[in-house]
Amino acid sequence: MIDPRLLDTALHFRDDLFRNIVSLRQAQALYDDLSDDAQAGAVFARLEMDSKPRLPSPTLNRPFEPGYGVAIAFPFAPARWSATRFSDGTFGAWYGSTALETTVRETVFHARQQLLVDPGFVDTEPTVIFERRVYQVACDALLFDLRGKVGQWPALVAPDSYAFTQEVGRAVAGGGHPGLLTRSARCAGDNAVVFDARYLSNARDYCYLRYRFEAGDPACHVERVVGEEWLRV
Repeated sequence: MIDPRLLDTALHFRDDLFRNIVSLRQAQALYDDLSDDAQAGAVFARLEMDSKPRLPSPTLNRPFEPGYGVAIAFPFAPARWSATRFSDGTFGAWYGSTALETTVRETVFHARQQLLVDPGFVDTEPTVIFERRVYQVACDALLFDLRGKVGQWPALVAPDSYAFTQEVGRAVAGGGHPGLLTRSARCAGDNAVVFDARYLSNARDYCYLRYRFEAGDPACHVERVVGEEWLRV
């Protein structure tokens, strides 16, 4: 049972959020290693399109809005639900940050965790590159503001446990509320968690990023221009 004092502060948030997702700077032929037949790529692409789950109500989901599918709709498709800080995997949760550096530090943490569960990368991949794409997305919603609650409920930013925050997410999403604002568990920034895509719109390209990890180096080297370090995390 969530203490009602945790959810006694709300804020009408009307501003842009930074959404940081996996992407490629340049398109790649993903099927060219499966067949030497020049026509096979088109067949594989069509098969993938026909087998992917579709979002309901395409008009409501604005499929022709540039960037909408990848920057907004993706985590709300049931096939994409997964356990995250504020979702136990039974509903969608969209995450955005109020500052670019915050979303970088959040996603670098998860990229580093991905490498830690890959025991062979140190021996076989001395350099690992993650390509990222950052969007700005407009959010207009009444959000529960948890940023001032961290002192009383430190589990909101627990670095390794999502048990409490998933309980909070179930209460907020289950109550039909749009979402919440919270402190980042990875830095001094703020994140928004949105449980309904209707409160998000106007996805616009902001920048591309490259995360570079070197074997034996604990830092992640973040580049906005290829070959030029912008931030070290």
